[in-house]
Amino acid sequence: MVAYSQDHKVAGKVAHLKGIFVKSGRPAPATRSRAIQRLTARQVETAAVGQAHPDGGGLYLRVSPAGNRKWELRYTSPSTGKRVDMGLGSANKGHVGLAAARELAAVAREMVARGLD
Repeated sequence: MVAYSQDHKVAGKVAHLKGIFVKSGRPAPATRSRAIQRLTARQVETAAVGQAHPDGGGLYLRVSPAGNRKWELRYTSPSTGKRVDMGLGSANKGHVGLAAARELAAVAREMVARGLD
């Protein structure tokens, strides 16, 4: 069944996305969009233990229950189609900093875009 706009003038013509109804007769669910909240150097130092903290673009700061910090890039493998977490190094003080982790993630994303895994 074709989706029709709530205020359509001509049968069969699909108008703009606002107010589109689906088969069930209810409005289509709104897409979720969130602003990317980038990590700050202070947040990296004080991140809560036992959690993953997103920086955007698939880059995460993961803090183990023991307090060790590491950078991970989450992406979908071009060869298998499965989600992969690639380690980018330790985020503990004196190791890979926030800016360096972002650069490493950008290089890794370029490789994935070229089909390298």
